[in-house]
Amino acid sequence: MFDAETIEYILVGKAISTLLDEGFKVHVEYREADGFTWVYASEGGTMPKGGYTHWIKFMTGNGADALSDYTTNLEAILKPVNDLAEKLQ
Repeated sequence: MFDAETIEYILVGKAISTLLDEGFKVHVEYREADGFTWVYASEGGTMPKGGYTHWIKFMTGNGADALSDYTTNLEAILKPVNDLAEKLQ
């Protein structure tokens, strides 16, 4: 169906759009050295003094398994992303 790189772009895009739809402020950072794409989010549209309280880690090269880790406070919000990853496997 899709190659691994395309699936990763789809999942990162879905995660970002889902967070934005839920009212989060989002910051995306790609770290080429370790192959991770990090998505940081904060509620209410502003960054809290202590930094971001929500994050998602995507592992480059894993295709549908790219969504490798995230904070547990995003579990329910990321359900559509996890469901999409299952469909893309």
